[in-house]
Amino acid sequence: MVETIVQVASYALAAGVGGVIGNRSDAGAVALFRATFRKWRLRTSGSSRGEGDEPPLVQEEAVALAKAAACQHGYDPDRLELTEANQGSDGTWVIFLRPRPYGDWLRVRVPSGNPLEVTVLIELPR
Repeated sequence: MVETIVQVASYALAAGVGGVIGNRSDAGAVALFRATFRKWRLRTSGSSRGEGDEPPLVQEEAVALAKAAACQHGYDPDRLELTEANQGSDGTWVIFLRPRPYGDWLRVRVPSGNPLEVTVLIELPR
């Protein structure tokens, strides 16, 4: 397994603003990120937390960010199957995805908090 760090927001924003969306994976990553950020922002807009104390991601949001991170490595988000999702006591999600129809699983660690600020750790098969 190879570990790599992905800042999904930076990638999505650069691709969208720069107009460099060149393939389906790029477009999929940007669409997943935008939809996830909108949902998270709507869900948390009324929270009365202090700065830096962001509400945790729900499973759907964490899985979408994990898929967006995998897209940056050439995976098609529509062909990634969720096999397991576990949330730790600190709000961090560990997501296991398997490319369909065949493929080695991906393990993705998605920290809790604002999708604009999270850095995703993804373990890829060699």
